[in-house]
This record gives sequence, C-alpha cells and structure tokens, in this order.
Amino acid sequence: MALHTFPPGFELEPLQAVPEKVPPRADGLGLGEYLSYPPVPAQMHELLERLSRQFDGSPDFGFPEISLDRTHVVVRWHGRPPAALQELLDEYADAPFDVVLQPTEYPTGELRAEAQRLVRDHAPIVQAAGARPSGDGVDVLVSTDAVDAVGSAEAALKAHGIDSNYPLYLKIGGVVPASG
Repeated sequence: MALHTFPPGFELEPLQAVPEKVPPRADGLGLGEYLSYPPVPAQMHELLERLSRQFDGSPDFGFPEISLDRTHVVVRWHGRPPAALQELLDEYADAPFDVVLQPTEYPTGELRAEAQRLVRDHAPIVQAAGARPSGDGVDVLVSTDAVDAVGSAEAALKAHGIDSNYPLYLKIGGVVPASG
C-alpha cells in the first residue's frame, strides 16, 4: 500500500454531503435503468458465433444485431443470401426469439474498404470512419479544426476534395491517439 504525503499547509476540501434522495434525470430514466437489459440467452450467443464462424469472410455479411429487449436477432446480408445461411437461420425457427434477415443496400466489405480508404487517404481531416451497421453507407468523423475553418462538415470534405461513391454520414469531432 502506498503512503501519500502532502506538503505542510495543504488541506483537502471537506467531502460534500450526499443527498438522501437523488434528483430525477432530465431524460426520465431512473438511476441504473439503462443497465437493466435482460441477459442475452445462450441460444442467441450460439447463433452469433455460428454466423461469425461460417460467414465472417464474406463481404456480403453485415453486422448482426440483438435487440435490447432480447426478442429478436437481425442478420444483415447484401444480395441473395446463400442457401447455407438460410439453412442456419432455419435451425432457429423454434427459438424463443425471432430471427430477421435484413438486406443491406451495400456490401459491408465494400463499406469497410471505403472507410479504410477515407482514413488512409484523408487523415487528419477524416479522423475516423466505419461501415454503418445497417449497410447504408459510411460513418465519418470529420476534424473539428477542419469544420471550424470552413463552417460545416460537408464544406470541409468539399474543401479538401474528399468524396465517395457511398453515402457518408458525417459527425464532427476528434480522436485521441492511444498512448503506447
């Protein structure tokens, strides 16, 4: 256990009294309510693992999603799903949750490649990018400094000649580099 000493005359601020009743949040959620999701059933975990093992290499396989209430799993695929995918999903027809096969507008593999290109070719204007889970485009984080210089994220991309063949969903901000 480390012993901490303070210089002479240094005093800590007294602790504030904790209120007996915590005031309600402005968004209407109770304390800890956002953490009270039901557990993910083992059968859902199993489905996601099997999907990953079998289809992660496919550029058409999108991001699967479990609903917050644990009543359904969304499996995303671009184009015509292979018979093997449909067979796997059919195995869960009697599961205590629904499995929804949702088509995506673009192949997730292409969106990932585009996100990588945007960061590689256009940093630091593009701080980060990633394929959107819904498969409808690329999320792009545009540098706050670049936006401040021209007034908007769209103008920052245009000013630096940044474009894409895919829809871009822009947010403004920065990424703190990891320290090593």
